[in-house]
Amino acid sequence: TTATYTVSGVLMAASLKDLVPDVESYVSGILPFEIALKREAPARLWTGHATINLTDSRVVLYPFALTKQQGEEAILKLNLEEAVGSLETGKGDFDLTGIVGKEKMLAKGRMQWGPEWTVEASEVAMPQNHFHGKMEKTKDTLSFQIAGENWNLSELKNMPLLQKESDESQAHLTLPPNIVMEGKLTQLILNKNKPMKNVILNGERKDKIWKYFQAEATAKEPFVIVYDPGKRTFEGEFADFGALLSYLGASDRFSGGKLRLDSQQDETGLVKGKIKIKDTELNETGFMLQAVSILGIVDAIRGKNIVFDEIHIPFEFAPEGEFKLSDAYAASSNIGVTFRGIINFEALDLTGDVIPAYAVNSLPGKIPLIGALFREGEGGGLIGVAYSVKGRPAKPEVEFHPFSSIAPGALGYIF
Repeated sequence: TTATYTVSGVLMAASLKDLVPDVESYVSGILPFEIALKREAPARLWTGHATINLTDSRVVLYPFALTKQQGEEAILKLNLEEAVGSLETGKGDFDLTGIVGKEKMLAKGRMQWGPEWTVEASEVAMPQNHFHGKMEKTKDTLSFQIAGENWNLSELKNMPLLQKESDESQAHLTLPPNIVMEGKLTQLILNKNKPMKNVILNGERKDKIWKYFQAEATAKEPFVIVYDPGKRTFEGEFADFGALLSYLGASDRFSGGKLRLDSQQDETGLVKGKIKIKDTELNETGFMLQAVSILGIVDAIRGKNIVFDEIHIPFEFAPEGEFKLSDAYAASSNIGVTFRGIINFEALDLTGDVIPAYAVNSLPGKIPLIGALFREGEGGGLIGVAYSVKGRPAKPEVEFHPFSSIAPGALGYIF
C-alpha cells in the first residue's frame, strides 16, 4: 500500500529541451539532484522532498532581473506536503538560497497548484528585490498582495515565454470577474535605473464592477488615478508623459507632454474613455523615417525631433482585459498618424496611417485647409503609408504598405 522512491543523479539542463524547448533561456549547465518520494496507493497520495544544486549552472531568475552565474553557490529545496494522482494537484513549500553577484539571495514560501493555485512568498531578498507577497487564482477571482522595499521587473518583458507566439489552440488569458489588489512598494523598477517610487495599488472588483480603486506612484512627477465609485469614473493627470512611458519601461523615445485621462465604467464593466497628451516630443524618429522614406520625403524630418501638438486616444477597456482603440491620432505640424486596433495580454493588432502634411497641402487646386475640405465624398483620397503592428506585446512586428489612398474625411481631426 506504500511505496518509497529515492533517486539521485546529475541532470543536464540541455536534455530537457524536449519538455521545455527554450529551457536554456532560463537555465544551462548541470544540475545534481536528490529526490525522495512516498506514495500511498489507496489514496494515490504523494509526499516527499527534493534538493537541486544549482551551483554548476547558469540560471536567469525571472522575474527578478537577475542572473546567477555558473560557479555561484545556490541550492533549491522543495518540500511536497501533499499531491494527488499524477502530481497534477498538490501543495508544498520552496526554499532557494545562494549567491548572485556576490550578494546573498533568498526566496522562500509556499505554493499550491492545480485548477486553482496559490503562490505565497514569505520573503524574497536578493539584489534590488526585497518584498513579500501572495497571488491566488480561483475559478472567478484573482487576488494579489505585495509589500516591501524593492521589486525589479525590468527584464520581465524579455522573458522568452512572453515573446513566443501565442498558441491559438490554448485558452486565452483573461481577467476574472472578481479582482482584489493590495500593493505597497517603496520602489518598483520597470526600467533599469529609473525606479518608480512610493507605489500604491489597491482595489476591489466584484462581478466586473470596481468597488474601489487607488493607484499612486512617483515617476519623476507624482501620478495619481482617482476613482469615484458613485459615478464609476476614473480620472488622472500627469505632467510629463515622456517620463511616465520611460519609468513604465514602455519607451524612452518621448519627452515632455501633459497627459489627461477621463473614463467611466458602465453597468457591464466596460470602461470607456479618452487619453489626451499635449505637446510631447518624439526624440527617436525611426518609425517615422521608415514611413516617410517610402514617400521620398526623408529630408522633412531627418535629424529633427517631432513635436506632437496633440495625441488623442479614445479607448474601451473590456472587463476581461482587452484594450480597444478607435479613431486615435497624433498630430504635428509636418506629419500625422492614425491608429486603431486591440491590445490584450497575449497579442496586439494595430493598424493606421502615416500622412505627411504636404500631402494635404498639395491636393488638386490647393484648397485652403478649411472644414469643407475634409468632408467625405467623391474626389479620391490622399497618398500616405498604411502600417500594421502585430504580435506579442513584448516583441511586435511592424509592416508598411506604401501609397495607400486615405479619404480626406478621415483627416479633419488631424490637420
